[in-house]
Amino acid sequence: MLTFLKEIFTWWNGQTLGTRLQTIFFGKLVGEDELGNKYYQNKKGKRWVIYNGEVEASKIPNDWYSWMHHTNNKIENIHNALIFIIFFQIIFLKANSETNIYAEKFAEILVLDKVSSKTTKLKLTIGEELFFQNLNINILKCQNSKFDDDPEVTAFMQVIDLKNKDKDKVFVFNDWTFASSPSIRPFDHPVYDIWLKKCYS
Repeated sequence: MLTFLKEIFTWWNGQTLGTRLQTIFFGKLVGEDELGNKYYQNKKGKRWVIYNGEVEASKIPNDWYSWMHHTNNKIENIHNALIFIIFFQIIFLKANSETNIYAEKFAEILVLDKVSSKTTKLKLTIGEELFFQNLNINILKCQNSKFDDDPEVTAFMQVIDLKNKDKDKVFVFNDWTFASSPSIRPFDHPVYDIWLKKCYS
């Protein structure tokens, strides 16, 4: 009760009743200094302090004094730096999350032997070489598109023919391939055809 009466009849004891009401309805707490003084700001940019004890301007530290008068200060610089760091972390986590969702660990392909007309289904671990007959097959990346209705499956595949004596032609195939449209990047080999079927984890 005594504190309430002080707020009504004195202005030098922490805050007046008007300041209290303004703080309750319009103030947003920005921070507190080492002396226990609390600093507020409203939507229009007005700033004020609620003192811890008697009202005494000399009790306001330099950084908070600069903040009160809208001049450059360490407090706002730190605040802006924190906003930038948080924003960067959100973007990074989002990008990393999307990568984890759509980049798969395994791929499934079909290999057709044109001579025997035999088709073989192979499972590959992304980034690891697999030897089939005289072919060295390596899928570096395999992913499903983000469209749920009819997802496209794409993979970056490298194939080496171990019997090929042409030193200038290292890869039989070294490109992206598409499960729905293998003819876009045709696999050109006299004996084998390869089709990408799916990617999965």
